[in-house]
Amino acid sequence: MQKAESILKKVLSRNKKVDLEAQWRDSLTHRVSVTLLIYIITVVTLYFTNTKDLYTIALIPSLGYFASTIKLKVIRHIWEQYQ
Repeated sequence: MQKAESILKKVLSRNKKVDLEAQWRDSLTHRVSVTLLIYIITVVTLYFTNTKDLYTIALIPSLGYFASTIKLKVIRHIWEQYQ
């Protein structure tokens, strides 16, 4: 009986971690953080390639990522309904 309780505790602990990870992935904080990271990396890359108007150009991949996180939720929801 103790072995079953031990297994159950491990499963519940794992489920809690998985749920927390899913909440983090879906959070606005995560999306904004990744968006800013993409923006900074793009600005640095464009700076070293001597690109004009690099701050505006760097918005393109950053906003593309951010938009994809919003739209993919809708697509995933539709996909899940047919599984």
